[in-house]
Amino acid sequence: MCGRYRTKDTDPEEFSSRFGAYGPALADALGQIQLRPTDPVAIVRTDPETGERVAEAVRWGMQPPRSKRPLINARDDKLLSSGLWSGLTRNPATRILIPADGWYEWLSAEDPKAKKQAFLHRVDGGGPFAMAGLLGYAIVKDQKVPAATIITTDSAAEAAEIHDRMPVVLGSPEAEEAWLRAPGDASLIDALCVALEPGRVELRPATL
Repeated sequence: MCGRYRTKDTDPEEFSSRFGAYGPALADALGQIQLRPTDPVAIVRTDPETGERVAEAVRWGMQPPRSKRPLINARDDKLLSSGLWSGLTRNPATRILIPADGWYEWLSAEDPKAKKQAFLHRVDGGGPFAMAGLLGYAIVKDQKVPAATIITTDSAAEAAEIHDRMPVVLGSPEAEEAWLRAPGDASLIDALCVALEPGRVELRPATL
């Protein structure tokens, strides 16, 4: 799973150059060492009317009326079979990029009384990357607000040493574009919702 991540990059021009859009509403969602569920997070989506990329901030964690907790992650193997995720996955307008420059997982110590150790996971040496996400909504104080969830897949290589699940990191600009625009069928899921190749994820202990 992915329950904490970070977005240290705060430069609008760099963000726009990397992800194809920027918006002033992103200010509070960037420059964060630790983003938590229900925090405002940056997303990039395609405007269905203009076809251009749009960047904005939404709540992390979809929460329909019957959900008792924020749905911060969606399993890749449930995207087309779950009634909750299927419609969002098939619709390019609700498939989004979730920019980050690292995510955290915790490893239990041998001593059960000791604290778990956080590990920061970085990609390709620490630069920004895009996680695959879905855009839905949450009910907050009886109001419907836009909200996002991060798609996860089975961990592999370095990431599997810490946790058996990891966020779907879209491994190239072409993969990011396909996630935003291509038909949301099984072939897209099979091609994109996979773990990164060995050597691309770097782990280091972190203090949070």
